[in-house]
Amino acid sequence: MNGHDFSKVVFDTNAFIYFIGGDTRLSPYCYSTIYISEFTEMELKGRFGITNKELNQLETIFEDITILTFNNEIKERAIKLRHKKKLKLPDALIVATALWIDLPFITADKDFKNILDLKLILLT
Repeated sequence: MNGHDFSKVVFDTNAFIYFIGGDTRLSPYCYSTIYISEFTEMELKGRFGITNKELNQLETIFEDITILTFNNEIKERAIKLRHKKKLKLPDALIVATALWIDLPFITADKDFKNILDLKLILLT
């Protein structure tokens, strides 16, 4: 990923959970403008057993990030990704969002390694 600008990044759901949990692997992105997919927002807020306190904490965190809503281009890319790469729908939507905005995508999911044009930052 040398030569890429990391002032703006898209977090996968797992990476975002690690980030808000203080994972030091994500320290280099503390000052980045952070984007997440609308689906990541839904996964985080819709988690079974989430408490009101945790939900309020997420809402506070979401004030400082940009949540990218779905549009037709993202939906079409997600459909193509599902067909070509056999991704689960949530993964396809999240990756399609990162491809649409054309920013580095941070994840711990190795399934995304073979997606061309994805500016992947894989947490190991």
